[in-house]
Amino acid sequence: MKNKKEYVDIEDIGPSEPLTPIEKQAISDFIKQRKLEISRPDDLPEKNREKRQKVPA
Repeated sequence: MKNKKEYVDIEDIGPSEPLTPIEKQAISDFIKQRKLEISRPDDLPEKNREKRQKVPA
């Protein structure tokens, strides 16, 4: 027996509320933190460090 796919009526989904300044700041802080973590190759797992070295910057 095949699984039935359920579809959502997109007409019923309204626009989401705009982000509050606090939410925008939290997202911005998270992105900055992730960029800092990614930019430090010493903190990367071994296999990711090897990949980073193979790819020219």
